[in-house]
Amino acid sequence: MRAAALAALLALLPACRTADVRAWNLEQLHTADGHHHYSAALEGTWEYFFRHVFVPSIAGSTSALAKKEARGIKDPAETCLDELLELNALDVEDRYSRARMIQWSSRLAVGDSSLLSRERALYVLARAAAGLGRIVPLPPAKDRPVSDPDALSSALGSLVASVRPLLGMGEWDATAEADFAAALELVRGLNLDLDGARRALDVACGLAARVGWEGRGSAVAALVADLERTCVSRSIAHALTDDAPRTQAAAIDASERVAGHGVLAGLLLQATEQEGTSALVMGRILERLRAGGLVRESPEPGAPPPAELVERQLEALYRVAVHREEPELRVAAMRVLSAVSGSGIHSLREEDWQGWWDLRAAHAGTPEALP
Repeated sequence: MRAAALAALLALLPACRTADVRAWNLEQLHTADGHHHYSAALEGTWEYFFRHVFVPSIAGSTSALAKKEARGIKDPAETCLDELLELNALDVEDRYSRARMIQWSSRLAVGDSSLLSRERALYVLARAAAGLGRIVPLPPAKDRPVSDPDALSSALGSLVASVRPLLGMGEWDATAEADFAAALELVRGLNLDLDGARRALDVACGLAARVGWEGRGSAVAALVADLERTCVSRSIAHALTDDAPRTQAAAIDASERVAGHGVLAGLLLQATEQEGTSALVMGRILERLRAGGLVRESPEPGAPPPAELVERQLEALYRVAVHREEPELRVAAMRVLSAVSGSGIHSLREEDWQGWWDLRAAHAGTPEALP
């Protein structure tokens, strides 16, 4: 009898995923608007397995054994950071874990009330997105309305219904296959903001875990990847406009990691054109340019040709080096210019770079134009 019970217990164990434990705890820690609860029913892996998998399988989900009373939390912000570190430790090669990492880190990167949690969530997000290809941080498309919750609910309902034959709850025939393909395209065709993309990812990830990530389930897996990219794109774009410079700086790091070094050209030009760009944010852009060099060519639609792109970056660096008030920023910009300008000048004297710029301006457009 004991052997049979143990075998049954072990058979259920794969249903308990570490990603689900992290998702549960993060949900318990947060209100809908991103603030922290000072009491929560947090659970460890085995406790989660017992309450959410084993007990429901033998006594039903309404059993008292499946419930846990919330307990006080002295520092929920610190606890949230600990959960983010656990989230970051998940295996990104596991597609289910990756989807849950992105689902939660994208939410916390823009919605957590703690600056430190938003900052850390962006680094978790960038790590999770590393295998998804190049992702440009962008808000929802502006040429059409953002899909509302009702439209999303309808599309997700159709998707769930279309998957039933793959779960043995209906016949898989040509009609079922067509309905399945149409439901997938219906979700893909939505113009989703971050909340909508996260909600869709939650449903699609759950379906992929049930139908499988290969074979016929590969179509759902592909949708999961599309929604992951949307979550990453929307959340980093939002974080770049965060009120806290530390969050913006983390978003710059995340942008470079998911979109490539080329994204820094636009960030530099935007930062120098906008009044009030913080020293921390500008300093982070300069740091990344010094490490990786100027952007020589941008794949972005509408980007200027390479020569103009380089010239605009050099002008922006000159403006920071000579016109910003903060001494540390002027020094940082001059260090970047020393490394990337090709002028042969290695100086931290503003007058040297002023002279270099004046000489460039005098020779602009001439055969002997200077580097």
